[in-house]
Amino acid sequence: MPGLIVHPTGLQLVQKHFMCCGAKGVMHDTATDRTAFCSLNKRMALVATLSRQAYTRGGTESDLLAESAATPITPEITKRLSDIANNKAKQGLAISAGEPGKNLRVAYAVALAAVWRFDIRAVVVELGQQSSLESFVLSLNPGNERQPELVIVAGIGRLWETQRLEQLDIVIGAAHRGRLPLFSCLEPFEVTAEPEVTAGFKRSVVKNRIKQLRGKHPFSFLSAGVRKQLASVCLGVDDTTLVKKAPTKENRPLSPEA
Repeated sequence: MPGLIVHPTGLQLVQKHFMCCGAKGVMHDTATDRTAFCSLNKRMALVATLSRQAYTRGGTESDLLAESAATPITPEITKRLSDIANNKAKQGLAISAGEPGKNLRVAYAVALAAVWRFDIRAVVVELGQQSSLESFVLSLNPGNERQPELVIVAGIGRLWETQRLEQLDIVIGAAHRGRLPLFSCLEPFEVTAEPEVTAGFKRSVVKNRIKQLRGKHPFSFLSAGVRKQLASVCLGVDDTTLVKKAPTKENRPLSPEA
């Protein structure tokens, strides 16, 4: 975030970083008596929008944006954002973004880089947060002059929960229809060692099924058609190690009520 400091209580421009306009977003050439405007004020407004989104997700996340601004992103992500900004790429990236807490910070870090460094109007959609999904869908209204140009999906994991899978399907479909590049922030999906469950037959079956599902790649829960849509807007989806399976009693998504 060159030239910008993100505090839990607000945003602050570092004036010495803006030798051209003095952090005002406007420059006047006395020799030619011409005034030129840059995108500084627009980018500040986009960061402020992300700040409001981060705050309204719970009202207690005032430090989320500050933590995200301090979260580094890889050169590969920066290069991809640059290509998108210069119309050299139409796809985002699938990235490993860690456990839920870190995952959300990484998602907002990518969004901050997109809006601040590359003037790309980005939005974060957090799976499991219905209000986040609804806000994204409403923003795609054709009459909206501030439609997103990039969508970043946080919390892609635990897709054995029917609601989360349905939410991801909706986001992918919307991004595909709108031709919006999409960044997929994946949660870890490696199987972790857990003690054997012996608390009753029914509970053991459910626990063992969940344990198996946690070891599957999140994209393996998507239908072939949805995965094809995702591949068109997100690079890194076509993983040859993924095994295509038809839904059966053993591998169909498990709802939270099961």
